[in-house]
Amino acid sequence: MHEALDPSSLVDRFLDYIRVERGLSKNTIEAYAQDLGAFVEYLGKRAINPQDVTPQVISDYIVRLTGSFSKATVARRISAVRMFFRFLASEGIIPSSPARLLKTPTLSRHLPGVLSVAEIERLLLGPDPSTAKGLRDRAMLEVLYGAGLRVSELIGLKISDINLEAGFLRTV
Repeated sequence: MHEALDPSSLVDRFLDYIRVERGLSKNTIEAYAQDLGAFVEYLGKRAINPQDVTPQVISDYIVRLTGSFSKATVARRISAVRMFFRFLASEGIIPSSPARLLKTPTLSRHLPGVLSVAEIERLLLGPDPSTAKGLRDRAMLEVLYGAGLRVSELIGLKISDINLEAGFLRTV
């Protein structure tokens, strides 16, 4: 039998790891902390230490989640549990991850809504072209609308990507 380690300290070690080694964002780390806190609470109510978790324990947890949360929340929590146990295995705290065979539920992606012509016209009339900032904003909106760019593509544009003589811009 092994010595039971404090689940909260294991979660803290994992959160330190993803903060320092993986460079994940503050929001992602907070979401993982919340998700793993709920999982540790689930284990605590059943008097199960993280080192004693089996694939069946995780399956039971997922069944419990599925009845109470959206697919997106369940997928995020599964991801947190999977990464946590992968970390514990890589640190030698457990021999192998009981979550290694977990599948994340597939999520349907919804396309964003489309603006009407009237909404686009109102949007384009928003910036004040008599100011430098307004002129810049109007140009950005025109490029977004006229070229059908994503915001991330617009942000990544460089002056060298624009060819005014030929009338095109290049995005990567």
